[in-house]
Amino acid sequence: MIAPMIIAGRGVAASDDINTAYVTVMDLAPTFLELAGATYPDDGSVDPGETNNLATDEPEKYADLIALWQMERKRLGIIVPKDL
Repeated sequence: MIAPMIIAGRGVAASDDINTAYVTVMDLAPTFLELAGATYPDDGSVDPGETNNLATDEPEKYADLIALWQMERKRLGIIVPKDL
């Protein structure tokens, strides 16, 4: 999904520039936390590259998360390709 993004705030210089750089939500969270003076949760320090498949180690938690995702995507009307 491609959506426009506008950034404004103290310390952000006004500009008429258009930047076509790719941005993900993962890029935004650490930036907003830093701007707020907060620290980023260190949950990823155990496996920062997410190279271990925890679904195999914790099947009950995995099933709970899948059920939560299914419920939320239906509530929000998110359609995934396999639904089509």
